[in-house]
Amino acid sequence: MTPQGARTSTLDKLLYRNRLCQRATRTAARGQQAVLEALALDITAATTTRSCLVLAPHPDDETLGAGATIARKRAAGTPVRVVVVADGRHANPSAVIDEAELAHIRRNEAIAACTALGVEADQLRFAGFEDGVLEGQIEAVARLVRDELAEHRPAEVLIPSPIDGHPDHRALHAAAQRALATSGVEPVVLEYPVWFWDAKAWLDRDAAAARKAAQLLWRPLMATVRLHACTVRSSDHLETKRAAFGAYRSQLTNLTGEASWPVLDPAFVEQFFRPNELFFSPSASGR
Repeated sequence: MTPQGARTSTLDKLLYRNRLCQRATRTAARGQQAVLEALALDITAATTTRSCLVLAPHPDDETLGAGATIARKRAAGTPVRVVVVADGRHANPSAVIDEAELAHIRRNEAIAACTALGVEADQLRFAGFEDGVLEGQIEAVARLVRDELAEHRPAEVLIPSPIDGHPDHRALHAAAQRALATSGVEPVVLEYPVWFWDAKAWLDRDAAAARKAAQLLWRPLMATVRLHACTVRSSDHLETKRAAFGAYRSQLTNLTGEASWPVLDPAFVEQFFRPNELFFSPSASGR
């Protein structure tokens, strides 16, 4: 391990294993969320009747990022199509459940969740890309999105934020933007944050520890100033969203009891069950 690697490891341990550091970063994320919501434009009335294509990197992102908005649209009779791009097979390493079985489990969870949100079975598509490798599949994903746009011509497209720390989220964002630029379709595009609320979203992976510490302070502040935020009221659809997300047992509970099986932090998940869902305009995205 190089000296820089040692510094990086130490900072990662502080961020993800030290309870005081974890509480501090969560508190900062909640504060940033509250400020962005306070500054945001309420687009509830406009979005409710716009037909929509939701692009989800993995099963569960559609519900976490936009579940209440999807439920609101469907309650109003507005068409919503959900495309889950990657299959989530690598999310929970296990010696008991193999990757193919996990992908099957997560597919069924997504079907149950989207059904709870009101999405018809024929409006839910699983593209079947292997998760973790979308960075190398951007053109193929762009073709998929371009085909969806051409066939369904949605008035609105929801895509993951490019600030999300997960590389699959960033890759899908890049692919969607490439497709939108050449599709001939001009929908309203909104970005939904998921791993945006995780500290790693703001850090350059290979930066020295001191630089990462500065990034963790400076980048969220600048994003809060620069991002064009908008909100959709979710309070009247929160119970539907909770019920839908509850279908993702593989992400919320340890199905096998193995130490290798990660589950989502309840404090992290709770950030997505607020009175408003937050979206960003792509014109102001970036770190």
